[in-house]
Amino acid sequence: MSEAGMKIINISEFSKALESLSADLRTKGLTKALDAGGYVLEGAIKVEVENQHLVDTGALKSSIKKRKAKIYGDSGEVEVGTNIVYAAIHEFGGIIKPRTKKALTFKTKDGRWHTVQRVVMPARPYMRPAVQKSAAKIEAALKAALGAHLERYGKH
Repeated sequence: MSEAGMKIINISEFSKALESLSADLRTKGLTKALDAGGYVLEGAIKVEVENQHLVDTGALKSSIKKRKAKIYGDSGEVEVGTNIVYAAIHEFGGIIKPRTKKALTFKTKDGRWHTVQRVVMPARPYMRPAVQKSAAKIEAALKAALGAHLERYGKH
């Protein structure tokens, strides 16, 4: 899965309250918070796919998914990404060369066929800008989810 990642550091206001919860409740709270942030990032990435004009069939955009958060002790992670093979070349750019033939042959939207030795793809990042543009919203979602979880259990 191609992934975008970021570290959310500024949740210290919740640290002491989280420590007072049982391990099970702490894990549930962190999971909910990371999932909330992941959904924000998922939406932001889909917007950037459109901003970069990477929507043709819609496969890339619809493949952007948040996976369930994983908790490791008092920290955790949530992955947001895609399993589409060509996602990375759009994000980072690169050169496509034939693997088993002497040339690449493909048809463009105008109906014409082309045979070339290589295709140079410019970078059209959509994940990294989404992380940067949505960092504050992700942090707000994390804090809101943690706050709601702590309120529910009367610890905040």
